[in-house]
Amino acid sequence: MKIIEIYTDGSCSGNPGPGACAYVIVDNNTVGRHEVFRYPETTNNIMEMTAVIKALEYCVRAHKDNDIYIYTDSQYVQKGMQFRAELWKANKWKGASGKLVANIPQWEAILDLKIQLNVTCQWVRGHSSNPFNNFADQLCK
Repeated sequence: MKIIEIYTDGSCSGNPGPGACAYVIVDNNTVGRHEVFRYPETTNNIMEMTAVIKALEYCVRAHKDNDIYIYTDSQYVQKGMQFRAELWKANKWKGASGKLVANIPQWEAILDLKIQLNVTCQWVRGHSSNPFNNFADQLCK
């Protein structure tokens, strides 16, 4: 089984404001496919999540039988994907405080895509020495 590595990033000016997100697929330590998406009014967290959604949508079409590794510099996304979103969903989208969590439509989309794939999400430090994370960041600018 092939391993697909994907670096995602999202950004927003103003929060809310205009934003962008991108994903970068790495193949044999080189950039393979990449896509950028721009939105006129959004938030940073939605852009971080949308990058993952767009990457997973592509993987459902092109890499369904592969192991997918998503690398994100958003701990919100990484922790949500790895365990929190499933708990929130089981708790009718309420967090520990009893209030509804933010960005439910995006979490639902991620969970729907995640069950179709073998996905692992890992956190990487943003703006560090990782060239693929830095490339995804530059695409969002």
